[in-house]
Amino acid sequence: VMLIEGLVPGEGITLFHAQPRALKTWCALDCGLALTTRTPALGVLTVAQAQPVLYITNEDAWQTVGRRLDALLRGRGIATIPEPFGFAIHAGVWLDDPIWQARLLARIRDVGYRVLILDPLRSLTACVDQGPRELQPFARYLRRLIDETGVALILSHHDTKPLVGQRDTRQRPQRVSGGGMFSIADAPIHCERVGEGDPAVSLIVPTLWKVCETPVPLRTRLVWD
Repeated sequence: VMLIEGLVPGEGITLFHAQPRALKTWCALDCGLALTTRTPALGVLTVAQAQPVLYITNEDAWQTVGRRLDALLRGRGIATIPEPFGFAIHAGVWLDDPIWQARLLARIRDVGYRVLILDPLRSLTACVDQGPRELQPFARYLRRLIDETGVALILSHHDTKPLVGQRDTRQRPQRVSGGGMFSIADAPIHCERVGEGDPAVSLIVPTLWKVCETPVPLRTRLVWD
């Protein structure tokens, strides 16, 4: 079952990964709004059913997130953030702490959130830029969230840069920072900014999916009015 046709599966871990400024946060927020409002994601992708979503970040301030949400809502002709869209922005969430892990699990279960967006991961845990062994406890916690609540995860994470002067021959999912991130992702999606102009254009490339057949790539254009 797909939550967003051709992009986000209804089970497991979807991973948006990219270099900085490649629109991965815009994509994650747009998917969240699409799911709560049952409007097309990225302007073209069908949402079968409205879903309650929780978005968590410790990176951007409320004002920045608010401006992005306001722009995405206006693009849909919607005046206010829908009620099923929950937020924890600079709320001190730290997912290496067992207390916060228990709080989040209870919150998802009590409210009935169907989708959890963690953006970016490095603002919420210290283990994701390390190797597979360091990532294991966090990966087990994510699977526990899925198993005990049925929530689908959308994660946002950055890529490592290729060596200077060398052509990058790695497959896109293998560019994700941290040795274990690719291995735990069921649906890795690479965001690649195309050109430096305005409006910004990002190439969205799903690659090497586990949960279903890998969808075709697409381009999305962010037009800011």
